[in-house]
Amino acid sequence: NSHVTVRRSRFHGITTGFIGGNNAHFFITNTGPGTQGKYWSFQDNEFYDVNTGYGLLGYSAERVLIEDNVLHHIGNHAVGPKEGTAMWFIRNNRFFANPNLYL
Repeated sequence: NSHVTVRRSRFHGITTGFIGGNNAHFFITNTGPGTQGKYWSFQDNEFYDVNTGYGLLGYSAERVLIEDNVLHHIGNHAVGPKEGTAMWFIRNNRFFANPNLYL
């Protein structure tokens, strides 16, 4: 779970999620006890149509770049850096039509 690049992709249609179920187009997490993913990059992607959940959700991940993406119509939060995250760079993205603002 390190050195991953996701570019120029479209992710949509998680419409049967439920609160508390970690619903996300991308769910970044560690690979096992005592490990942490590093160096993730999400660039020029589109995330949309999540009725309850996240566009990007992360636990135990550091050095994550989220840049030049479009995130819209996401029911929970567009981006969710959670426990064990550090050095997330979220820049130059377009967020719109998300009921819970941005992060």
